[in-house]
Amino acid sequence: MGHNTSSTIIYVGLARLPQPLATAASAVALELEVDASTCLVVGVHCSLQFPGLERLLQDLVAGKPLDAVAGQAVLELDVRYASPFTTAVRTALLAALRRASEAAEPTAPERGGNGNGNGAKEPAARAGSRESGLLLGSR
Repeated sequence: MGHNTSSTIIYVGLARLPQPLATAASAVALELEVDASTCLVVGVHCSLQFPGLERLLQDLVAGKPLDAVAGQAVLELDVRYASPFTTAVRTALLAALRRASEAAEPTAPERGGNGNGNGAKEPAARAGSRESGLLLGSR
């Protein structure tokens, strides 16, 4: 993820809550803690304080590689968690995954970089994974 270290990096995704639910907070924040050397998700935390949601998120993403989480875990979240704010949680998860995936991608010459890691990154609109883009537009 850009450097050799045994630390973790926390990526945060945000999404607006549906208007009727946005009394105490207008958005949901979701943190993904990723091991910098292995790109494995080691933890996930959500600003919404629901124990069932926390357990489900841990079950779906903890211990899994970033590239495996984007498709299957997001679909399972939709199936296994029924709430008025599931779309917001999914969007926050996808935003955090996108940030982590962008940070994990090495800069390559065909993507605008010069091949030695000092090149420019691809524009954010095109940098997300194909699955993430499809899932964001699914609801």
